[in-house]
Amino acid sequence: MKDMELGDGESLSERVSAIFSIGGDQEAIEYDELWWSWNALSRVGDEIARLIDEAGMSPDSDVALLVRNRPAVAAAILSRLASSRGYISINGMLSDKSVLTELDRVRHEVVVGTAEDLRRPGLVSAAADHGALVLELPTHPHESVKVAAAPSKLQRDRSPADRMKSASSDIDMTTSGTTGSAKRIRIRQEHLLATVLEAQQTSGAGTPPVTRLRSGVSIAATPLSHIGGIFGLLMTVTQGRKLVLLDRFDAQKWSNRVERHRVIAGSLPPAAIRMVLDAGIPKSRLRTLKVISTGTAPLPRVLAERFEGTYGIPLLQAYGATEFAGGLSSFTYRDYKKWGDQKRDSVGRPHPGVEFRIVDPDTRAILGPDEIGILEVRTGHNAVSNDAGTFTSTNDLARLDSDGYLYIHGRADDVIIRGGFKIDLGQLEDTLRSHPEIHDAGAVAVSDERLGKVPIAGVVLEPGSSLSADEIRRHVKDDLAPYAVPTRIALLPELPRNSTLKVLRPALTEMILREGS
Repeated sequence: MKDMELGDGESLSERVSAIFSIGGDQEAIEYDELWWSWNALSRVGDEIARLIDEAGMSPDSDVALLVRNRPAVAAAILSRLASSRGYISINGMLSDKSVLTELDRVRHEVVVGTAEDLRRPGLVSAAADHGALVLELPTHPHESVKVAAAPSKLQRDRSPADRMKSASSDIDMTTSGTTGSAKRIRIRQEHLLATVLEAQQTSGAGTPPVTRLRSGVSIAATPLSHIGGIFGLLMTVTQGRKLVLLDRFDAQKWSNRVERHRVIAGSLPPAAIRMVLDAGIPKSRLRTLKVISTGTAPLPRVLAERFEGTYGIPLLQAYGATEFAGGLSSFTYRDYKKWGDQKRDSVGRPHPGVEFRIVDPDTRAILGPDEIGILEVRTGHNAVSNDAGTFTSTNDLARLDSDGYLYIHGRADDVIIRGGFKIDLGQLEDTLRSHPEIHDAGAVAVSDERLGKVPIAGVVLEPGSSLSADEIRRHVKDDLAPYAVPTRIALLPELPRNSTLKVLRPALTEMILREGS
């Protein structure tokens, strides 16, 4: 095996290229129990570049990538990064209509996707009408990239020029869209590399030089269309570790792969942690796991205590955002060994190169330790502001303790005013979930002509429970003030969630108003 060192100051493209060179024919990514080698992944990228060239197009052409958790999609992503080029990410889990709408919104000269995405009604013809080259990714490591549609020069010349243009080296992707329509964010490659290296340094996983592949295996169920998915992909690849891809989280498939590959460190969002418990996964199947990192949504304490009590595996929370190119802080295993339960709810201290401060929501005055306010972030990898020296406000309520550990207390827009009284929807959700017969709950606010805003809630009961909406209201009233009691409660089979298992608040609101009482 060829030794290559990844030294300080190298670009993301150099790091990814070096790992490809080191890896060769060794296993890189597994999907559906089939391994793709590093060479197989590299070949996908080479074929995409060759077909673009043969079509008479520039190597810097804007590439719209229909993203799913597939090895060939990961290969397309990595090959673009390895060549210092970006791509426009379109979530392959969206509906046919939404995918076509996104393609129409963004500028693209090339469309790349799997066969199942290219079979969407009207997609290939619409892309060709726009003057785009359409490429089909292989489903097997020994297959090749195919041309699904090659537009004529006339079609390319007629391509609309007024669509959104992406910078050639940026990753153009969307936010989660849990509170409304997803917005597009352009992430610079150097920013993404910075967040990855900061997280590796914080966790103690090590930073370059890398001279050989590592034996560890990571499992990824977070969509590669999400910042968490890209962050996880690069955390794994830049250390030369193997990756197992899952389409979406499934407790049985995930735990089977943990057992088979003897995974040491896992990563799950809170909803997936609940799914592991609900599935009754045997403790023996997870015996190799030492820690599980969790983020993307609040982790209820009762859920953390139940999971750790069942499996004896520490849950380490992290915090990040698409707007800051990924991770910003993490509670490490070293922190866990030092503090244990004393800082159980913390998402850790800021990564190197990241600063936090808490400000008053009204006066913007800087608050002291353990005072709750708006979290502001200063970092060099800010996709919102080009000024690395300024603090940028988030929409999160938080506090910093005297040791510099961060605690998230919900979103600022989760605090509503009902007739002059403040209600914290996050606290309401925690209260609902504390009932032994309530499996899960989500709270949202709706407008009220007399009171301004009022809370409503969707509740998923434990199997066999006959709990009524009135009994749920009495439970809330026993713990919180009367004005915090939801005006409508819907008993739902499940909460609506996106591909990263975050609750979709607009969809939840619609369900509660339609089915609640």
